[in-house]
Amino acid sequence: MAVKIRKPKSPPPPLRASRDELNRFLDGLQAAQAEAGGDSTKLRTATLAHIAKYSLPELQGLIGRAYVDAPKSASQKLGTMPKDGGPTEEEGSPKVPRPRSPAPRGRASPKPKGK
Repeated sequence: MAVKIRKPKSPPPPLRASRDELNRFLDGLQAAQAEAGGDSTKLRTATLAHIAKYSLPELQGLIGRAYVDAPKSASQKLGTMPKDGGPTEEEGSPKVPRPRSPAPRGRASPKPKGK
């Protein structure tokens, strides 16, 4: 009789919070820290008290959203980046010329003849 080995079920992928939820969390954290003033003990207590308001899955979702958004520019996060990647109407036409394409591979550039 063959014994079937079952793989353990992988946990579902973590849910990510929306950008609005992350912004609300960060705004609340900033407000709590502002109320604490400059005292490091009060600042730490206020930070931990604000974080304690959220459950572990909520915090994981917020961290996931922050991690995904970290390499993005502000215009990408706010949704103001043009879809075609070109300049917006305010920026006008690009002033930097496009780079030339590289030389075809396999050919060596001609070397100057020595005298």
